[in-house]
Formats: sequence, C-alpha cells, structure tokens
Amino acid sequence: MSSHESSVKRGFRFPTSLVFLSLFLPLVHAAGQDSLSHYPTAVLLSEARKLQQEKKFQESIRYYAGYLEQVPQDVDVRNELAKTYSWDGEYDSALATYNIVLAGDRNNFDARYGVCQVLGWQRHFDTAILHADTLLRRFPRNVDALLLAAKLHSWSGSFENALELYQRANTLDQNNVEAALGTCRTLNALGRRAEANQQSETLLKRFPGNAEVEQLAFELRPRALNQMFVRYQNESFDAPNRSDHRTFEAQYYRTFSDALTVFAQLDAYRRFDQDDQSIGLGAYYTIDAQQSMYGYVLASPDPRATSTVDASFEYTRAVSKPISASVSYRLLAFTVSRLAGFKPETVHIVTPGVTWTVADLFEFKPRIFISRTVVSRTTSYAYLFQAFYLGWQNPQPYFSYAVGNEAYRGITLDNVESSDSWSLALGGKYSISPAFTLRFDYQYLNRIGYFRENSLDIGLGYSW
Repeated sequence: MSSHESSVKRGFRFPTSLVFLSLFLPLVHAAGQDSLSHYPTAVLLSEARKLQQEKKFQESIRYYAGYLEQVPQDVDVRNELAKTYSWDGEYDSALATYNIVLAGDRNNFDARYGVCQVLGWQRHFDTAILHADTLLRRFPRNVDALLLAAKLHSWSGSFENALELYQRANTLDQNNVEAALGTCRTLNALGRRAEANQQSETLLKRFPGNAEVEQLAFELRPRALNQMFVRYQNESFDAPNRSDHRTFEAQYYRTFSDALTVFAQLDAYRRFDQDDQSIGLGAYYTIDAQQSMYGYVLASPDPRATSTVDASFEYTRAVSKPISASVSYRLLAFTVSRLAGFKPETVHIVTPGVTWTVADLFEFKPRIFISRTVVSRTTSYAYLFQAFYLGWQNPQPYFSYAVGNEAYRGITLDNVESSDSWSLALGGKYSISPAFTLRFDYQYLNRIGYFRENSLDIGLGYSW
C-alpha cells in the first residue's frame, strides 16, 4: 500500500479459496498457542479478521500474532493488530505495535493515524494534537486526517481550531457527512447557534433521510421563548369509600437563555370531596454540557390542603456519552388532620438514579425512591423503571413500571401506612404542529390489599 493512501476505511477481501481453507478452523480453534504456526497464513488471517468483526478481541489478537510470526513484514496486518489492541482497551500494546510499523516506515498513514487516535482515547490531547499536526504536514489533503485532528481539538476544547479543520475537510469532500455535522456542532459549541441552525437546515436537503442530520437539525432549531401547558387528570378507584380525584394544571414556561428556563404553575384539584388550589415556581438551569439542575416549590394557601408544601431539587451530571447520573431531594409537608382521617406529617424523599441511552434509540431511567416520615418514623422504598423510544420524532412513546410504595407518584400522604403497591404506565406525546403538542398518559395502580386505581392524563402544550 502506498504511504500516500489511507486504509482507515478499507474493507477486507476474502479470496474464494478460503471457503476450502475454512475447513481447518475447527482444528485451529482446538489448537494451543504454540501450534498456530502449523496452519496456513490465509486461514489464520481470515480467522483473526472474523473474530475482530465479532468483537472477540482477545482471540483475534492471538490469531493476528500467529499470522505475524510467519509473515512479520506485513505492515498492513500489523496495523490491524494494533487497531484490535486499541478496541480492546490495550492502549499501550496498540501504541507499541504502531511504533514497530513506524520504525520501518515513518510515513505509514495508518500507523500515524492510529497513534493519534489512541492518544486521544487516552485523553492525552496535547500529545495527540502534536502527532496529528505531523500527520497533516505529510498528508495535508487527507480528509480522514483532517477529521481526526478536528475531533482532537474539539475534545480538548479548542473549538476555533476544530472548526477550521472541519471546514477544510468539508471543502475537500462536500459529500462527507461527518465533516458537515462536525462543522455545525462546533459552530454551536462556539455560541454561533443561529449559524449552526442555518447550516443544519441545509444539510437536511443535502443528506435526506440521514437520522443523525435530522436529530442535529431538530436540536439546533430556535427554541420557543414562551410555552403554555395545560393538563387534566382523572383518578378513579374501585374502593367504595374513595371518591374520584380530579386535577387541572396550568404551567407557563419562559426561556431566558440556552441555560435558564423558569416556570410558574397553578393546580386546582378535588380530593377526598374537598376542593383546593396550589401555586408554585420552578426552574431548569444548565451549568455546562455535563451538568444541569432542576427545582420547584409548590404550596397551598389553604391549611386544609392535601399537601401544604411540595418542594424538590434535582442535580444531573453526565458520566459518559450514553450515561448520566442524578440525585434529587423532595420535601412534602402535610397539615391535614381532618381529611380522610390522616394526621399531620412531613416526608423527606431522596432519589438516586441513572439515565442510559442505547444506540440513540432507547432511553432507560431506573430510579430508587427512599422516603422517611418524621412523625410516624417510618422508612419506605419504591423502585421505578422507565423506558423511552427515541427512534420516532412523532409520536414519542414511553413505558414505566414501579413497585414499592407510592413515593414515586408524589401521593405520599399514605406513606404513613407504608403499604406495598405496583403500577404500570403507558403514554407519550404527539406534535400536532410546530406550535402544538398533545400528551397522553395512562396509569394502573394496585395498592395491594387496599384498592386499585386507574389514572388518565390528557395535556396540550403551545409554544411561541
């Protein structure tokens, strides 16, 4: 392979003769490390590549090593071995293998590219960028080299340099989706959101049907400064001594910046044959790309209210690209002494949880609710699992299952009794138009030994 070409994206070609040689594979699998040299190199290489594609990296490395014992001068295969080491997280072995190639050919593209990539994965950004600069001096018009250098600068926070490199790659190959997406994302990271949005809308026409382009364009579209959301909930019980509960809720959201959104809320509800209202304030605040906060305070001016004070605070931090962790604290204070026979109570609820995104299609949210009552001195637990499907922009369905007590529902008045329950919920939202969104939720709750409940929610949102 010429040193002026890239095999980073080169596919493997398998000769037809390997169909016959594959008959040796059962014997090779059963053989020990020392006996690999007795088998044809074509069989060893075929098996190494097959195992690599199956992500059986340790076994693949073994067969690559057996092949290179017989053909040590094959630098392309040695680069494949180094790549397999890096995919298995053996970064030092990967670098050592790439350096063997570079010792014989200082201009080998794949080896230099691999060294930059591994150093970036190790977060040695300064050293990786130095190697990337050397790579670009030797291959200034190589799009793969430009994209790698751009990612390294972006990972290190040097967005101006990353933007210049993405734009160079985009000029050389205007059909390269990675270069186009990188340009938009970097513009957004530099605070040039309007420009990034304009380019992302152009990408929708250049790359129709591309899911990643559609998602980025959706994320970059201008956010509505104002939103209204109204919701009606009806809860019906099978217990003859419990009347249906009805709630009407209205929320107004005001977005001040990409980082801050504030909302006000009004609830009017009827519970235990009593009418009541609550008012509240809350806010969403994004600290940076990895951290965010959310909190609210909801209170009723009526001393007969089911919950006089409901306050909560939540902190979320990204752990890795697909996983974020959160912890929340919630306080509920009841002053009710006559409604349904309940006594005054204060409840503290702590909730650790994680959010895990799989293949940008599914989002899973397991949660643990730990509630402690002050007057009754009881501790109870609830476990909640939610799943969201992200593959559809419209509608966006979700599913949840919970078991324990009712802390996860916010109806913690009965936590004094701490009875067991389980619930199942289904729902989602549907965008009627860019301005209107419809939401639907249904929940079935079984409080074991007491009652069963069906809850129906319908909500409508408007943005402008």
